[in-house]
Amino acid sequence: ITFITMLIATLSISGVPFIFSGFWSKDKILAGVLGRAMEWSSVHHYILFIIALSAAGITAFYMFRLIFMTFFGEPRNQEMHDMAHESPRSMTVPLIVLAILSFPVVNTLWFNKDYVKPPPQPHLHAPQHVYLSPDSKTGGQGVALSLFGVSEAVAAEEEGGQDTHADAGHHGHGPAHTIAMVLSIIVAGFGIFLSWLFYHRRTLSAESVATTFRPIYNLFWHKYYFDEFYDGVLVALTVWKARLFAQFDGSVVDGIVNGVGVVTRDILAAFVGLFDNSVVDGIVNRVAQVTWSVGGRIRRIQTGAIQTYLFVVLAGIVLLILIFRAL
Repeated sequence: ITFITMLIATLSISGVPFIFSGFWSKDKILAGVLGRAMEWSSVHHYILFIIALSAAGITAFYMFRLIFMTFFGEPRNQEMHDMAHESPRSMTVPLIVLAILSFPVVNTLWFNKDYVKPPPQPHLHAPQHVYLSPDSKTGGQGVALSLFGVSEAVAAEEEGGQDTHADAGHHGHGPAHTIAMVLSIIVAGFGIFLSWLFYHRRTLSAESVATTFRPIYNLFWHKYYFDEFYDGVLVALTVWKARLFAQFDGSVVDGIVNGVGVVTRDILAAFVGLFDNSVVDGIVNRVAQVTWSVGGRIRRIQTGAIQTYLFVVLAGIVLLILIFRAL
């Protein structure tokens, strides 16, 4: 199950024609780029088409390299090969679903009907728009109407045949689609065939090619030296900044903190200690001395003789009588 579903997905993403959805999506992209290049005679659009076509061939090559190296040939690790087994249903069922979705027939089911074939658009009278072509000097709405879901041909028909550029563009997309489709099939087939020669039949040696084109091979092998650039520039710069900040923290920040500690401990603490010993303790000690002195004087009154206490009480009563009489 794993092999079959993987093969179906690989055939689809490689652009094997007509029976896989990957072919139609890739063909649509290539035809759109080539059609725009042919319509505008734009060099950079042709370059984009060549890049996209090359990517399609490379995709077919490395995907079938994966198939051949994984499921064909002698195992590179016999022990792991003997332990290999089919995946459980939790993995095979999603693989089957994805394999089914690789066929374009799924897109024609009833729940995708509106997406595949949208309902007819009513006749639109679109306002004037700036024409999208850099070579156009007229104010046609062919491309502008196409942005609203109306084809260039319908736009030209509704315009009464006045937009000749839209009509020419419509006819130009036919050859572009055919050329793009043929080239995509050729490129995909060549990529698959080349992968078969390298990794299944072993007619061509990947090691020999790597040796012949060593600089290019090293560039690809080291992933364009992105990791080396990352480690040598970004990581090194980050480490350098971290060390710089660590030195700043140890020298400046810690110096300030330690300086404040020295000032607090040696100067401020000595002043506070002197103030505490002289002023605070002096006040406390003075209060204690006054209390002790007053207590010593009052203590003399307490002689322990009852006659003395009676005399003091009597004297107090006489004093109170004199005070109240005076008032």
